[in-house]
Amino acid sequence: MVDSPGRDAELVDRVAEAGILWINSAGNAAAQHYRGSYTDTNGDLIHEFAPDKTTLGFQSNPDSLTQIVLNWDDWRDDDAPADAQDLDLYLLDADSNIIASARNTREGGRDPVEQILYQFDDSRTYFLTINGVSVDRALRLDLYIHQTSNLELADATGSLATPGDARGAFTVGAVFWHTDEVEAYSSRGPTADGRVKPDLVGPDGIASHVFAPDRFFGTSAAAPHIAGAAALVWGAYPSATADEIKQYLSANTIDLLEPGVDATTGAGRLQLPAPPVIEPTTTPTATPADSPLPSAPAQTVTAAPTATPRKIALGTPTGSHPRPPITTPPDRSGDGWIGLVAIGLAAVLAAIVGWRVARRAPRSIGPAATRSVTAASLVCTHCGRVLPAEASFCAQCGRPVGGAQTQTKCARCDRALRPGARYCARCGQSVTTL
Repeated sequence: MVDSPGRDAELVDRVAEAGILWINSAGNAAAQHYRGSYTDTNGDLIHEFAPDKTTLGFQSNPDSLTQIVLNWDDWRDDDAPADAQDLDLYLLDADSNIIASARNTREGGRDPVEQILYQFDDSRTYFLTINGVSVDRALRLDLYIHQTSNLELADATGSLATPGDARGAFTVGAVFWHTDEVEAYSSRGPTADGRVKPDLVGPDGIASHVFAPDRFFGTSAAAPHIAGAAALVWGAYPSATADEIKQYLSANTIDLLEPGVDATTGAGRLQLPAPPVIEPTTTPTATPADSPLPSAPAQTVTAAPTATPRKIALGTPTGSHPRPPITTPPDRSGDGWIGLVAIGLAAVLAAIVGWRVARRAPRSIGPAATRSVTAASLVCTHCGRVLPAEASFCAQCGRPVGGAQTQTKCARCDRALRPGARYCARCGQSVTTL
């Protein structure tokens, strides 16, 4: 077994070992996370979230694709472990019908992770259940639901998003910029192996050009502040190492909770000191001690040479300069009325052209152009997304379009199946049994 939270975290550790400062947001899963130990008191292999409770309820969100991730502490570095712990994840509706599942095996060195991506049509209560396929020891379970506004048994402890839990990551939580209050969604530590994370916190709810006129919230808003501060410090001390920069930032913080480092705010909120004032310095001239000053050498004064006057001959031309012929300008007193007539003619001509343009009927797109646009695209009847003519499924909501609406459907959940599918993407039903 390896002491690692996953491949992403291992990659961050390698980057940090190369001397790169990796700054990572802690995540916004404090209220969307469940942590518990695998429990099966009656031997049916179904995890019990609480006594006599084998399902976990949450509120669905139809506004975006929902990501449900389960992982457990069985990270390994061997490809085919014989004693790998294996779990399956199921999504149920209010009638306990399976509408989606994740049932990967651990063959080939797969990580201890199951994930469901699902687009809900409504906002109501759905349920999750965990089945222990192969479990012979105690396991710590971490379950994340992104996004949900209400999760049963939510636990902020250990809600850090990977790779924010990597050893080499400098992880940043979020506090509201005006009050330094920890945001309720800011993910907390500790890590799976007991290390304190996040390392510190930064401000969110800030104004930005990208989100204007709204404000930018979340740990993704706080992390760039820390990265910018690190760049300033590193620019002032270019010979410093990444570890020295992290130590400097952690030392210049305001402790927000109990004295010392904690798993909610780390070392505290970053507060860089004022930049030092650099006074200009001059290099003094060293004078040897107990040594008499040398006497100045005698100077010889040389008299200035006497100027010799030079005669300057000024040439005066003989005769008179020729004058240009004097001509009498023509009388242009009658030219004014000609200019006025020209301006008037130009104005009349402009008025005539404008009147003819105004009478011209506006051009419209003809039926042929309209038919070409319609023939080259499809429109999803569910979400209105414009799709290519050859599309079978909507790229936005995932529903069948065009000819796919008449394709084979799952006998269990009535989901349209992609050509060649072996399992239903919604409920996991085998196509061969349809």
